[in-house]
Amino acid sequence: MYKKGDLNGDLLSKFADLLCTEIGSSVLDGVHWISLKASNENRNVIDRVIQLRRDLDALNKSPKEFLEVKKISNGYICDLDMNLCFHLFELLLKASNTDEFNSLLSQIPEKPTKIRELHKLELAKFCYMSFVKKKLDTIDVCLYNSDIVDKTSVSAVVSSGERVFIQYPSYKLSLSDLASVNDKHLRGKGMRISSSKICEILGDSVRVRLTLDKA
Repeated sequence: MYKKGDLNGDLLSKFADLLCTEIGSSVLDGVHWISLKASNENRNVIDRVIQLRRDLDALNKSPKEFLEVKKISNGYICDLDMNLCFHLFELLLKASNTDEFNSLLSQIPEKPTKIRELHKLELAKFCYMSFVKKKLDTIDVCLYNSDIVDKTSVSAVVSSGERVFIQYPSYKLSLSDLASVNDKHLRGKGMRISSSKICEILGDSVRVRLTLDKA
């Protein structure tokens, strides 16, 4: 967890640039990640993120400290420290000298924290319904959601040649939030999320397969 003074000015500047161009005001919605499909369009941002991770490695920072970069089947998930995002967002607001400064600043950290807690509860409800009522032991959901909508829609062609549309419930949560979902909402109901597998980036979110089990 970031504390003021943990990083030098050069690294803070690089993080601030990344936050400003790739996350922006979504910090207020609890977003502290970037999902990037492997493409020529995203190559520059991917290179910046990988170099930033290397800079942290050179300072002997652990792989999950301040910035965790996960390479997946079709791209990268870049998970930034939430406290660092809050700190940088405050600095960017001060630098912009906007009339909304006090209003926006007053929303940190209460608003993003409330959104994350609500999404933990909603994910727990979906897991409970799937496991207890539908008798499913695996479900696909979308985490790392950066969009304003709570569903991710995709189309696919099945073996018959027919095109079908699939919707996944989407949450502004990362993998690191799943332990809290278990502890706060599921264990008391006799169940848990026992494992997770990242599948692919879909638009502004990431499809993740969760395995459900008895607690």
